[in-house]
Amino acid sequence: MSTWAEQDIRLDPAIRNWVLLPITFVMLLVGILRHYAMQLLHSDPKPIGLKQLREQRALMRSGYFRNNCHFLSPSRFEERRNRLINAFLDGHYLSETGKPQSKSVITDPNNPKSAGNQDELPPANPPNPLDPANMEGMMDGMKKQMVMMIPQTVIMGWINAFFFGFVCVKLPFPLPNGFKQMLQRGIETRDMDISWVSSLSWYFLNLFGLNPLYRLILGDGNAADGTASLAMGGASNMAAVMPGQQVDYKKLYQTEVENLKLVDHQYVCDPIVNLQLDDIETRILKMYKN
Repeated sequence: MSTWAEQDIRLDPAIRNWVLLPITFVMLLVGILRHYAMQLLHSDPKPIGLKQLREQRALMRSGYFRNNCHFLSPSRFEERRNRLINAFLDGHYLSETGKPQSKSVITDPNNPKSAGNQDELPPANPPNPLDPANMEGMMDGMKKQMVMMIPQTVIMGWINAFFFGFVCVKLPFPLPNGFKQMLQRGIETRDMDISWVSSLSWYFLNLFGLNPLYRLILGDGNAADGTASLAMGGASNMAAVMPGQQVDYKKLYQTEVENLKLVDHQYVCDPIVNLQLDDIETRILKMYKN
């Protein structure tokens, strides 16, 4: 509960016309301009080539195989596992730029003689951090950060230069003492009621509170709200800012080879059912063969 008595302060209507409304209008206009500026700076990601897509899908295929291998018979399981291991060690799924110089073949993952020292892929060349393809993501993140930071810095300097120390509005509800520092920035008055809001604090209230109005004007998924992008800028844009962060599929394939070797295959069907299924399969093949 506030310790100050209710204060009746009459504000000049000029403060409303030349302080309160201009700050709100400028904040709203800057948010709309920021939305369209972000659309202009947004660049569509480059389409993934067929070979690069195959690099990714090979790992997914191997993961699906490990998770559902218990539906395969032991012979089919060994055949598919050996084929995947050979493909990973040979670099069959790698793009042309990442294929190893020498091939490694393994016929049986449980046979140490056939494996030998051929389970390791040759070391990959480190990505060039100055590659233009990598620098493009870095520049895109920096441009978006500038669109977010520069307008907020300019508006805050404008308010401090022309409207510093103004009391511009009173909130229609009481507040506890802890809100005084947040709502009365720039006013060094200890005895003023906490419901009164300074011009600088009104700027922050607009900064964090205009997002519903942006959604009403621009629709959902707009880029007008600067607070959400600034909060995510240190984390979500870090991958775009840091160049050279490429996926080393050779190491991933090597790890996947180890995972395939460690699979404990257990066929879900009963041995008697296996014989019946094999017999049915044989009869069907003979029927269509004749």
